[in-house]
Amino acid sequence: MREIEFRAYNKKHGMRKLYGFNENFVFLDSLDSPDNTVLPREEWTLMQFTGLTDKNGKKIFEGDVLEVEGYNSRDGQWKKNFEVVFSDAAFCLRREETEYSFFGQRHGKIQLKKGIVAGNIYENPELLKEDK
Repeated sequence: MREIEFRAYNKKHGMRKLYGFNENFVFLDSLDSPDNTVLPREEWTLMQFTGLTDKNGKKIFEGDVLEVEGYNSRDGQWKKNFEVVFSDAAFCLRREETEYSFFGQRHGKIQLKKGIVAGNIYENPELLKEDK
């Protein structure tokens, strides 16, 4: 069974692990924010854990930017950044307008065993503009 975990982002407080949330409030992990553990929900963007980890064992969340290495006959060896999204009831990697499934065929399949979490779309948006 997949572990259910969320984190949240807010410009003022940054990225935080969540203890829980409801329609009105987010409850921040008390170790992260002992003085302000209950905050208004509308100020936060929630991101769910995919149940997967990168090649270094780091948890992959919605909103993360994954740097993935690959090879194909057209481009040869490549390294590209992808955004992790939840689309049509599945976690996917998005690059420009194309989505790639973690678990099966969508518009293509990406192997995560060579991927790393390079950052996230909120704190590192420039990662989606760079090609290596």
